[in-house]
Formats: sequence, structure tokens, C-alpha cells
Amino acid sequence: KHAEDSRKGTRSMQSIQTPETVSKSAASGSSEPVESVSVVIVGGGPHALAALAALIGGDGKSPVRGTVAVIDPGSHFLDAWYGRFRALEIDRLRSPAYVHPSAFEPTALVEFAIRKGRTAELEAAPVAVQWMPTTDHRPEHADSSGASLLKALPSSALFRDFCASLEAELPHKWLRGTATRVARAGGGGGGD
Repeated sequence: KHAEDSRKGTRSMQSIQTPETVSKSAASGSSEPVESVSVVIVGGGPHALAALAALIGGDGKSPVRGTVAVIDPGSHFLDAWYGRFRALEIDRLRSPAYVHPSAFEPTALVEFAIRKGRTAELEAAPVAVQWMPTTDHRPEHADSSGASLLKALPSSALFRDFCASLEAELPHKWLRGTATRVARAGGGGGGD
């Protein structure tokens, strides 16, 4: 049920045998079930880290009972995304600091920069951003001119390190592979 992709050296996960069971074959080639999961997130990009953060929550009160698994050919969240940023030599995000994978905590990236002493990596946006909403007027979230750091553009390195810290604190099971098919529980159509 799982084929080796000789071009990439990754396994293609073609099916999950039941809604609760991830097949051991994702890692070893066997079809023996080994672990029960409640949620499977396909892909490891920013969407996946945001979904994991929303599912697990910063307060530790997750609505998910059991394990959340992430299936992606990379070794960690945003692996391909960072590769594209390096190849294109993008050193700063175009989105302001309140736009990040921990969406229910809009100040999380700014607070991370403050804790790590890296507020210099939050650069004022080159265009007036009056339309961007913010109700955060705390002095510690302002630069030396009083402008909100939430509207500043983070460096790629700061964003990468923030996401790595988020990944480290959110419990999940990483499955290195590629989902090639999604099917409804019980094998009924609709997912093919």
C-alpha cells in the first residue's frame, strides 16, 4: 500500500487503514497498525502549524483527545517553505508580526522577540498600515517611535525561530512521507 519514491527517497502514504490508526508502513514498510491518532494534518507548511496551534491551543486545553499526526516529506514544519525563502534570498516577511501560526495569540511573535531580545528584527513596514487592526497599545509592544511592533515586518530568521519554538511546545507526531489519497472512514467513497 506504500510505495518508495526513488526520486525523493520518501515514502508515499497512500492510505490510513482506519480513522484512528496510522499504519506502521509510513515508517517501516509494514501494514501493521501501531498508533492511534485523533487528527491527521496533511502537509507541514504554515497552514499545518497554524492548524496544530488551533487544535492544541496555548492554554493546553485541547479539544482533541489523543494524538495529532502531521504527514509531510520534510523533517519539520515549514521545511520546504524555508528552503524557498533561502533560495529566493528573502530576509523579511511581507506580513506584519501579528500574522503567524499562533493566530489566537496575536502578540505571540512580538512577545517572543521581546523575550529573546530580538525586537530589532521587527522592522517598520515601508507603507502606512493604518487599515491593520490592533487593540494592543501596551508600551512594551511599541518601538522607540511609539509605533506598534504588531504592524512591523519580522525577519525570516525571527519567524523561523518563533515557529520552531511553537513546534517544540505543541505535542504532535511527525510522519515523514506524502499523502497521496484521502478516503472517508470505513472505506466509503467521497474521499477518492
